[in-house]
Order: sequence, then C-alpha cells, then structure tokens
Amino acid sequence: MAHEVNKPKSVFEDLDKGINPGTGQPTPPATGGLATMDARPAPANAPALDLLGLITLLTQQNALLASQAALQAKKEAREEAKYQEEQERISNREKQRSRTAKGQEKGSLLKQAKCRHMKGGKHANRVDYALAKHLFISRKVYIVCLICKMKWFPGDTKEFLIRGTKKQKVSNYTHLGWAEVSNLFAQSSNTQTMSEVPLGSIDTEGINISTDASGLEVDLSLRDEAGNIVEGIQY
Repeated sequence: MAHEVNKPKSVFEDLDKGINPGTGQPTPPATGGLATMDARPAPANAPALDLLGLITLLTQQNALLASQAALQAKKEAREEAKYQEEQERISNREKQRSRTAKGQEKGSLLKQAKCRHMKGGKHANRVDYALAKHLFISRKVYIVCLICKMKWFPGDTKEFLIRGTKKQKVSNYTHLGWAEVSNLFAQSSNTQTMSEVPLGSIDTEGINISTDASGLEVDLSLRDEAGNIVEGIQY
C-alpha cells in the first residue's frame, strides 16, 4: 500500500479560515483603528442635508417678514386714506362756510348799497334819517345806519372807504362819504351819543380837544410858534 504524501498548506488558506499561519491559532477579531471607524461610518450626505435645512429656514423667515411688511403697508394705506378723507371733509366744510360767508357778505353789501338810511312809519312823511353818531373815549367817532348797519368813518369819501390798520382804500358802494353822511345826520332826530369817561381816567394836561361839525378833532389850546402850550392868556 503506497503512502500518501501530505501537501503543504497554503498561507492564504489559513487566512481564509481565520487562522494565524505563524501560530496556527485562530486570529482574534480586530478592535479599534479602521475597524472602529468602519463600524460607525458618517453619512456621506450630512453636509448637504444641513445646508438644505438652513436654506429652508431662511426662506420661511423671509416669507414671514414679507407677510408682516404687507400687513403693515395695508394698515398704513388705510390710515392714510382715512386721513385724506378727513382732510377732504374739513376742506369741503371750510369751502361751504366761505361760500356762505361770501353770500351773506354780498347780501349785506347789496342791502347797504340800496338802503336809503331813512326812518319809516310815523317818520315817513318827513325827512328823518335812521343814523346814529357815537364818540368813543379814544375820540374815535363813526356814524352808523340803524337799518343796514353800514358804518362811516372820518376820511371816507364818496369814491372810497378807508378801512383796516393800513388805511386801505376800498370802493364805496354807498356813494356817501363822511361829509355827506354828516349832513344827513344833521337832518336826523337822533342825537350824538358818547362813551362815559370815568372821573380822573384821562389827564388832558391842559389840552382842550373838541370836534368840528364833521366829527374831526380840533385842538382849541393856545400854542406858540414852536407848538408848545401857552397858559394864562386871556382870550
């Protein structure tokens, strides 16, 4: 019987079986190193997922801000529209008041222009003007019609009325000046009135001021050539 020859084992066969070729013992499982890293591999798409989430978050925030801005714009638009409506109502109200005042003023001027300034009733058969003349403490004087409420002041002419602090000339629609009205008042049964002056409230310092027939102030004091008051002279 022939003897069988044992073939040498291949190193690769031992490695495939998990045996250490040098010791003939099974090779223990490897720990740490690459084996540990392989056991818990990091996902290859993790950075891409984080960037996508950030983009989504920013998009949502931008959409929220845009929505809030749109709401604020609508609120401001409503407030502006409400303000404009209120301003328009105020403007229309002022225009209506102005038209009413102009209409009333025009009617008053027309009444004054047509008024004869004469008394009626029992005075109709004779010339008697419904005029009143009043002298104030300040020496200001005017004549007023008791019917149409027109007032005349010294300096008014048939062509122009002197009005305002700047003494502006305006057209005289009554065609009666101060001189003409003074003549009419002289034909009235009314008498001139004047404001009461409290005793001691005015210190004339020797100045004697009166008014002429037309109501203009006249200084009756005696003065020298320089304009100084001269006292103690009999005249």
